[in-house]
Amino acid sequence: MIIIITCLFLVGGSFFIDNFLGKKPCDLCLITRYSHLTIAFLAIASLFFTNTTLKKGLIVMLFGALCFGFYHVGVENHWWSGPAHCTTDLLPTLSTAIDGQINGIRCDVVNFAIFGISLTVYNFVALAGLFWIFSIAITIESFKKKYDI
Repeated sequence: MIIIITCLFLVGGSFFIDNFLGKKPCDLCLITRYSHLTIAFLAIASLFFTNTTLKKGLIVMLFGALCFGFYHVGVENHWWSGPAHCTTDLLPTLSTAIDGQINGIRCDVVNFAIFGISLTVYNFVALAGLFWIFSIAITIESFKKKYDI
């Protein structure tokens, strides 16, 4: 349940910042939103179905989102380069802007920060916490099943 609440809080917060504070997200932020929604969907499904495949899919999705979050933090802090379309000052061509392929927001600059810390860092910390908590819960559940506790 904590996974659902956290992911929906992260997505809701990003929509609030986007729509009410006027800070537009970069392309990497948009991908992160989709991963949060997918994680929330898998977590909701795992509440209704006790299938272990869903839990395995959830842990894989959490790990993937965690890795992508780390990549996003790295791009923003210039540890490595990001996608060419969102780390250059070149304006997108008219056709790509019309197609919606490029939103024109740079990925390698801090777009929004709270207390001097970028939202990508908060995102990474939240995902790391979720991954850690869920991994421990899965391990305990597996241990209980194995030893009939």
